[in-house]
Amino acid sequence: MTDLAADVTEDAFLGGQLRLRQLKSGHRAGHDAMLLAASTPVRPSDRVADFGAGVGAAGLAVAKRVVGIDLVLVEIDTALAGLARWRPQSGHSPWQASQLAFTPVGY
Repeated sequence: MTDLAADVTEDAFLGGQLRLRQLKSGHRAGHDAMLLAASTPVRPSDRVADFGAGVGAAGLAVAKRVVGIDLVLVEIDTALAGLARWRPQSGHSPWQASQLAFTPVGY
């Protein structure tokens, strides 16, 4: 992908409270991530880890629902991790995304 911006959409979730950028093709966040976020029992100050976070839909939806969590998004795909780091300029998001890089052993 030479021009990632041309291959990305900006989508609204939770009635527009959560805005994400995601690739036009491949897996896209949807209702399953929002249902997972809604069913996650969490309280303020809890740490929530989203492994295989993609663009961060499930974890970020939890963070929108429960203010004050410690959210960790883990994604190996650099393009998706970069999209998870994006924040709308119009708002403040109290989270950070980090990319976890590792080399599988035994492959």
